[in-house]
Amino acid sequence: MKNDRLTDVQYSTSIEKLRRAYNYRLEENTTLCFVQNVKDHVKKEIFAEWFDYNQTDKVTWLLVKKVGEDCYQNIKLTNVEERVRVIQRSIRRGETIA
Repeated sequence: MKNDRLTDVQYSTSIEKLRRAYNYRLEENTTLCFVQNVKDHVKKEIFAEWFDYNQTDKVTWLLVKKVGEDCYQNIKLTNVEERVRVIQRSIRRGETIA
């Protein structure tokens, strides 16, 4: 019996190699997974479809739009790991993107 189930493609890259202010979900059907260091030994995964930088006098912030939400979140860039997991959804022919 043939398994026609498609799997998502995942890879890791540096945040510097990603395009800023680019909607990954709409353009490439892709989700970005940033890892935030909340406390010592406590990490939080943030799934985003869009990101940019917000520069202030003292701090550089990572501005992200979480998947499925209309609001944006600022995270201190120093609290975000440089490696980002990129998740490319596989689509079957005729499937629509929600």
